[in-house]
Amino acid sequence: MLDSKKFFSKLEDVEQRLSERGFILNREEIIKLKKEEKILETEINSLRIKRNLISKTIGIEKRISKNVNILHIKAKKISEELSCKALKLKTIKSKIREIFSEIPNLPEKHILSSNRKKDDIEIKRWGKKRRFNFKIKNHIELTKKNKNIDFAIAAKISKSKFSVISGSLARLYRALSQFMIDLHVDQHGYYEVLVPYIVNYQSLYHTGHLPKFMNDLFSIKLNKNLKENHEDYFLVPTGEVPMVNLVQDKIFSYESLPIKLISNTACFRLEAGSYGKKTRGLIRSHQFDKVELVQIVQPEKSRTALEELTSHAEKILELLKLPYRKLILHSENLGFSSSKTYDLEVWFPSQKKYIEISSCSNTTDFQSRRMNTKFKKGNDRSKQLVHILNGSGLPIGRTMAAILENYQMCDGSIKIPEILKRYMNELDQISLDEPIRY
Repeated sequence: MLDSKKFFSKLEDVEQRLSERGFILNREEIIKLKKEEKILETEINSLRIKRNLISKTIGIEKRISKNVNILHIKAKKISEELSCKALKLKTIKSKIREIFSEIPNLPEKHILSSNRKKDDIEIKRWGKKRRFNFKIKNHIELTKKNKNIDFAIAAKISKSKFSVISGSLARLYRALSQFMIDLHVDQHGYYEVLVPYIVNYQSLYHTGHLPKFMNDLFSIKLNKNLKENHEDYFLVPTGEVPMVNLVQDKIFSYESLPIKLISNTACFRLEAGSYGKKTRGLIRSHQFDKVELVQIVQPEKSRTALEELTSHAEKILELLKLPYRKLILHSENLGFSSSKTYDLEVWFPSQKKYIEISSCSNTTDFQSRRMNTKFKKGNDRSKQLVHILNGSGLPIGRTMAAILENYQMCDGSIKIPEILKRYMNELDQISLDEPIRY
């Protein structure tokens, strides 16, 4: 959420920066509501002063045995007026909060005018694209024969856009997860956490996923006998949600920052986009696993932290020797809570294109303001909001799909990336001809 004081003191600048990311601010409405709020607050304060004065007068008059009936009537009228105005003020404040809850974060100024075509800007390419001397297959075709990735049975068990992965591919999937966790913990200094896959409304509000993205979420209906059934619960759309909420309402010392967290979670997204040729299989699904990176840092260090966090995601692709490119997102393409985002896109030879595999974002103090997460220096009583960053490091399924396509052999087997062999009992390659045992 944006800082309301800065919002109103720099309204023209805020409006301009929001327009650059495609958000049209209803300036007249929010100014009108703010004026009404100030008028009501002034009137309420004035009425409280009058009521307190009358109360004192009643006390004095009673002590000298004077009739105070008229004063009681006045006091009652003032109290009724106060209640009425307080209710109006509450309604106006609620409307202002509702408007603010749907205003996205401000993009960093330097990316606003960088590209008038509103295209993301490619800033790096890494790796050599493999040249194949045989007809390549996409990851669905590679696994179709023996159903190593079975979409049909998953649809019967659940619904479309789910999958069952088995045998050596399940082992490869697990190996990828372990490799990513080990690298980020042992070399990049992240602290591993296991978090819930079900979160409440407030947690999603804190990270900016609600109220805007309600239609993208899987909601949970609790047993009617449970006392908490009046609350809304949801499956996590990304590990970012429970991880970031670990620090809600906390005050850190300046010296204890940065805090670097990592978790491997299942993620659930209802609106996964169109299911065309370019998004089939593991590219886009309702359920997927992802290693998520989160950093909690001092404000002046968040820009550097974004570069570092993104490089950690890049390192995974480089060690797997998967060609990729890095883009800085145009302001109109930023996520709701993001001030700046880098996207990493991995090469899929079957489509002859790069496909997004990671987004790394700096949310500045947008999420921490919603969560009331702060830090202080030494004995200084004043507190400041921390900056929060997040990024994929990486999604397991999409990474495995990229490996299947880039490491496929002419006989349909898959060569194991060198870095993963120790997680695969030193196997050099795996066959996709193994029979399914269920």
